[in-house]
Amino acid sequence: MLLADVRTDGLNHDLGHGWMLDDGRAFFGFTPLASGPDHYVIATQGVAGEEPDLSLDYLQRTLEKASGRTDIRLHDLTWITLWRPNIRMAERFRDGRVFLAGDAAHVHPPTGGQGLNTGIQDGYNLGWKLAAVLGGAPPRSCWTAMRLSGCRSRSRSSGSPRHC
Repeated sequence: MLLADVRTDGLNHDLGHGWMLDDGRAFFGFTPLASGPDHYVIATQGVAGEEPDLSLDYLQRTLEKASGRTDIRLHDLTWITLWRPNIRMAERFRDGRVFLAGDAAHVHPPTGGQGLNTGIQDGYNLGWKLAAVLGGAPPRSCWTAMRLSGCRSRSRSSGSPRHC
């Protein structure tokens, strides 16, 4: 995902703007910034099959391809970055008496809202299982497998790779 702050001529600053690329598989979007009447942050996956170029010229070409418009002009690129999600998951959540939960067990990009939610669910899930064992219930080896399966299921639903 390319992210950039630019100044733009030809858009209504009161609104966000966006167009689809590659038959709906990618997006080129503008979000107005409060720093000025023509300042926007751009977010785009770029054109499929092309290596993104971190330049104003690449953004302009991609915008024209997505929108079909040549009246929107980008200028004064403040910054640009290529953002890639950082997604990882532990192979197991328990080793003897050591348990992993939250970010120690799995890392998700902030864009899907999975990190904090999954970490809280980990703590709750582990807590009731430990309480049950302390209350006399037999330990179950399937608990770890069930937790791993649930985490992978959420990773798939958020667009994250299954095996991180």
